[in-house]
Order: sequence, then structure tokens, then C-alpha cells
Amino acid sequence: MVKELNSDYFIQTHRAYVVNRERIDSIHEKEQLVIINGCEVPIGRTYKEELYSQMRRC
Repeated sequence: MVKELNSDYFIQTHRAYVVNRERIDSIHEKEQLVIINGCEVPIGRTYKEELYSQMRRC
């Protein structure tokens, strides 16, 4: 299903989570969390580098 989403907007942060990049409020590297509207979404080790790479491009 992730492959069907527009990669310009969505990024996988964990094997069970895909988030809209434009909705990310903050990233807490130490806790390995993405904050969206007050909700904590985990960042998996497998997806960490891709997430940071994608966010640098914004």
C-alpha cells in the first residue's frame, strides 16, 4: 500500500506507520519520535535515514 501513496507527501517512519510529511510538527531524534498534532509516532531504525534525508529536502 505504501508504494501506491504519493512519495512527495508520505513517508514511512516505522513498519506500522506512514505519515504525511507536511503534517510533521517536530522530530525528536533522541527519543526517535515524530510529533504530529500532539501524537507521537515512532521512528524505526530501518526508516530513520530515509526520513531524515526526505526532511532535509523540504
